[in-house]
Amino acid sequence: MEIEIIFYQLWSNEAQRHYEEKHAVNMKIDGKDEYLFAVNIFENNKDFLEGLPNKITEGYRACEWWMRGLLASYVKKCAYKFDTDYEIKYYNDWLDNTLWIIQGKNYTEIEKWCNDYRQFVIKVKNDDTITQTQKIIPILSIDILEKLEKQRVIKLEPLEWLKSKGLLGYFVEVMNDKYNLKHGSKRKIKPFQEMFGVLGLSGAINDYKKTGDLPIGHEIIDNILE
Repeated sequence: MEIEIIFYQLWSNEAQRHYEEKHAVNMKIDGKDEYLFAVNIFENNKDFLEGLPNKITEGYRACEWWMRGLLASYVKKCAYKFDTDYEIKYYNDWLDNTLWIIQGKNYTEIEKWCNDYRQFVIKVKNDDTITQTQKIIPILSIDILEKLEKQRVIKLEPLEWLKSKGLLGYFVEVMNDKYNLKHGSKRKIKPFQEMFGVLGLSGAINDYKKTGDLPIGHEIIDNILE
């Protein structure tokens, strides 16, 4: 059975891989193909629509984070080599598909969210500072930048770090660890300094490591980069 690149990853990464592996060798589960939504676009769209009303009743923030997570997951799966030239296409594909399958179902707020997000993606992609930085740090995706802006950690226009230098140092440290940016034991720091126009990040990292006290706001970074 062919495994399609689905739009909505409705299970965890581990569970998703588990069923993709089974379908790759055409295995059935209990003799019934009841997990097609994990590998088939038609069934995946259907399952997303069935789950959407429950997410809406959980409230705006819960639904928004769910939608953003699904969108980010799709883009990462498509742009697995960080081919940022095509990243905007993957965002548009997901948004187009979502708008298409909710049409006529009176999801006006979801439709508005999709259109607003599209404008945000266009705005970020047209920002020369961010575009140049993403060539240096391609893993720094639109999704991460948007989350930082929503938490008032950065300002996008013009790009500026709004919190302490220590917190920026912590962000750089977590990015290096999470995305394997280091060369041996040496952290990649200079691109982040150039991006935000801040010097002395190595010292800022060493300072909080000496005291053992993480910078104020570190939990925000942890939640964004989890």
